[in-house]
Amino acid sequence: MQYHSAFPGNTSTPTLTVTSAGVYTIMVVDAVNSCSATSQYTIIGNTNPPQNVDAGTSVSTACNTSSVSLNGVTTSANVSYSWTGPTSSSIIAGINTSNPIVNEQGNYTLTVTDNLTGCQSTATVNVIQIFVVASFTANPVIGNAPLATTFTNTSISAINFGWDFGDSKTSSSQNTNNTYNSGTYTVTLTASSGACVSTATVMIIVNEVSEDSLVIEIPNVFTPNNDNINDLYEIRTTGVKEVSLQIFNRWGEKLYDNTSAKASWDGFTLGGMSVPAGTYFYFIKALGYNGKEVEKQGSVSLFR
Repeated sequence: MQYHSAFPGNTSTPTLTVTSAGVYTIMVVDAVNSCSATSQYTIIGNTNPPQNVDAGTSVSTACNTSSVSLNGVTTSANVSYSWTGPTSSSIIAGINTSNPIVNEQGNYTLTVTDNLTGCQSTATVNVIQIFVVASFTANPVIGNAPLATTFTNTSISAINFGWDFGDSKTSSSQNTNNTYNSGTYTVTLTASSGACVSTATVMIIVNEVSEDSLVIEIPNVFTPNNDNINDLYEIRTTGVKEVSLQIFNRWGEKLYDNTSAKASWDGFTLGGMSVPAGTYFYFIKALGYNGKEVEKQGSVSLFR
């Protein structure tokens, strides 16, 4: 046998390696009787992969949605599609289409193949699962009536909120507050995003304030020497909404004056001057949650 190839090259071997596009003709000649046969092969020169292949943007699925459709695209024609997922069972339908149905979170890869040249392009898309977790903090959760409680929302992945304060009052704010009378209340937060819903609860305990619940404890000595032991002249109270503390020296000069929920004195004047050791005189006026007012006065010894 003898082999001959025609345009664009010539060779006399049964194999031929080509580097350019074109139509190749092979002729086989019988060396004994000179009979021949020919055949043509067309080599296409396009080696460009499919263009503008995109697997779509990241897809979020709701917590109670079992599947989602992906959206692969390309601007090239005469192509085929193939998808792979995080596991062999991730793609439940349409694995060789542009829009497969998937049911697991993770990365999905789209491979687009030119049906004529075999050239390929790939793209990936991430599928994530949304989970809503409702949570919040309450401060304080126990105290005397009326109790003003602040609720701080710490929920995850939620965009809508519904509060039930347990006392027939509600709110849809992200963070909120409520004032309670005496009793025990269960506060429920419902957090959601689409079809995803989660709830969280906290119990609030509010003590009833009686006439006997207003208690004031007044120390008679303190030592503001910065040793972190008895450095403050601190008035301890129970059932008190507001307390006013005034400090005078032996000549009746006012050294300190403060009104707040808690009262204490650090041994300094209002001008920031440290007072010397000695005996000082206090005047206290307290307002209880029950509306009762109490006034007390006496002396305190300061040692340094």
